[in-house]
Amino acid sequence: MSTKPLFVHCCHCRWCQRETGSAFALNALIEAERVQLLHGEVEAVDTPSASGRGQKISRCPRCRIVASKYWPPETLDRRAALVARSQR
Repeated sequence: MSTKPLFVHCCHCRWCQRETGSAFALNALIEAERVQLLHGEVEAVDTPSASGRGQKISRCPRCRIVASKYWPPETLDRRAALVARSQR
C-alpha cells in the first residue's frame, strides 16, 4: 500500500463470523490505485450481504505479512517465539 487505508475495522457480527469461519473479520478499505501487487493475481470474490444485493471484495493472494521489516520492532521477539513453538 502506498498510503494508509481509508479505514480499518474488525467486525464481530454473526454474518462476518459465518463468512470467515472465525470470530471476526478484519477489513481494510483502500483505493485500488494505492495498492501495488508484488506477486500473484488479485482474487475478486462476490460475497452475500444482509441486504441481499451482495458485494464484491478483492483479496490479496498472499495476505500474510511475514517480512519482519513490516512488524513493529517491539513485537519481533514475541513473533520469533511463536514461530519456534510452531516448528516443534
